[in-house]
Formats: sequence, C-alpha cells, structure tokens
Amino acid sequence: IVDERIALALAGRKPSPRVEAYVSAADVQAALGCSRSSAFRHMRAAAGRPVGTRRMLRVTVESWRRYAARALGR
Repeated sequence: IVDERIALALAGRKPSPRVEAYVSAADVQAALGCSRSSAFRHMRAAAGRPVGTRRMLRVTVESWRRYAARALGR
C-alpha cells in the first residue's frame, strides 16, 4: 500500500479511499442455510449489537469471519 501511495503521489493523483465489503442477511442465509430472522440474529451478534436495535445492520466481511470462526467454528 505504501508503494502504491508513493507511485500515485509521483503521478500527481490522490489515492482512492479503501472500500469495505459487507455481508448481507442473504449472504448469511446462503452460507448457513438458515432463515432470514436467524441470519439477522447472527449478524447482530457479529456486529455486537443487542437484540431489538432498530437501525441499519451492516457487518464487514472481516467481522463476519471472526464471528463465524468463534461462534460457529467455521
């Protein structure tokens, strides 16, 4: 990444921000073969949110991988 930034600086351009990938409830459903509500429960747990929290639920791929390894043994 450092070399990329140096090359871009030398070219007179600014580096673009890093884009994060997110896991959706549909991704969780497909991976685990579970219901939509179970998928959202798993996503809440992966995000560290309490049950009943009503706001946009997004979980990064890295957060999901850590949760899956810890809680699901995958």
